[in-house]
Amino acid sequence: MDTGQESPTGLVWAALASIGAGIIHAAAVGVHGEHRQAAIAFAALALFQVGWGALALVRSWPWITWLGVAGNSLAVGGWLVAKTTGISFIDGLETAEGPAFADTMAALLALIAVAGALTAAVAPELLRMPSISSVPVAAVTAALVMTATVAAGGHHHGGEGHEHETATIGDHDDDHEHTSGDDHDSDEHGDDHDHPGTTDPDHEHRDTTDPDHDHTGTTVGDHDDDHDHGGNNSRRNSGGHTDDHDHPPSTDPGEPPHDHPPSTDPGQPPHDHAPGPTPVIPRRYDARLPVDLSGFPGVSAEQQARAEALVTSTLVQLPAHYATTDAAYAAGYRSIGDAFTGWEHYIKWSLTNDGHELDANYPESLVYQVMPTGEKRLAAAMYLLEPPRTLDQVPDLGGPMTQFHEHNDLCWYPRGDAWQVTLVGAPPIPCPTGAVRKEVVPMIHVWVIPSECGPFAALEGASGGQVRPGEPVLCDHVHGSH
Repeated sequence: MDTGQESPTGLVWAALASIGAGIIHAAAVGVHGEHRQAAIAFAALALFQVGWGALALVRSWPWITWLGVAGNSLAVGGWLVAKTTGISFIDGLETAEGPAFADTMAALLALIAVAGALTAAVAPELLRMPSISSVPVAAVTAALVMTATVAAGGHHHGGEGHEHETATIGDHDDDHEHTSGDDHDSDEHGDDHDHPGTTDPDHEHRDTTDPDHDHTGTTVGDHDDDHDHGGNNSRRNSGGHTDDHDHPPSTDPGEPPHDHPPSTDPGQPPHDHAPGPTPVIPRRYDARLPVDLSGFPGVSAEQQARAEALVTSTLVQLPAHYATTDAAYAAGYRSIGDAFTGWEHYIKWSLTNDGHELDANYPESLVYQVMPTGEKRLAAAMYLLEPPRTLDQVPDLGGPMTQFHEHNDLCWYPRGDAWQVTLVGAPPIPCPTGAVRKEVVPMIHVWVIPSECGPFAALEGASGGQVRPGEPVLCDHVHGSH
């Protein structure tokens, strides 16, 4: 008599995979907390996958099996749409993003659930293998789920669809609230007009002929202009006109000063706006020429020029020479074996110590985006500085607009004329047998596709590396694609 333990049926496999996918989606609920629709969608999906998986472990009725096929197929289909075109009717998922480890693992588990349930429905004998028990299946699923859940916790989405636990530059509140003196009583023209420092092109404070906002031809005494901007230094002019229209100095480099000296001519309106310089309206980085990186706070003209020059040369050189991974390979670049992350780096190791730095003619590393179809799209150059530079010795490329990072958590396996990477952790964690640590150097990306954190953005999570202690990871929302 055969006393071997019967392996899990397809339905058991499907149930365990569905529960695992549901746990990952439950972890994503908090990540998408600022997008109510996305959070609700992930919560509903998690509830279904975990609930169905638990039910399928104790009941094998046909309708339960087919329900699992339908529900998890919907999860896989939703993932594919979210990664290719975005889901337009769900706030927070309307913009397509490249696959990350957590969501890819959730989709893979949902696909296994579909396959297992479908097999249980149409050919239940296929997965009855006496030598395999459900224990290792559950253990492997648990390990994958734990890893993906941790990864999901490090991926945050914020007000514009993508927040990276970073210092966000250029974000503004479209409710036009003042940080001080927020007293805006509407006058007879409905002039509720707040003026925070902003780069919003829809809210530039210029001279205007709008009859509801005319500060050049107002008759003295026509109205009380309760138009406070951070102060209550009220002045009364000769016609009884209360001019509560004080403007503190603007801290926005793109907005002209709002100083209003009182008129000394009693025959002239007391509230003239002197002509000022045209405000700088930042341009979103669309990876097209010409490159315009103006409008970033604290960046000098020289820093802006250096940053624009590197981005321009990268946009010209990379697509012309390395549009495909085959072209990169022919030029001597080799993959470091990280395509599973959704981004594959190719490095030409002879260029890592050749005397050229931040030179688009000699890019040390090329980054390709791994699409859901398996196609690999050229995405960025990754410029590596030469040893023994550290993060305290990086060149002033673009001032506060650029941020270098490094990787002290990698070990490398020699592979002929190249190296294969593995993520281990920072020292003193030892490398696996056969792997070694390489000298750590600073590096920076320059993207040749639009990026939500601007042209110099780092990757997310463990792939993003480390910045200087105490610094937040930079996300440039002045030029970012969202």
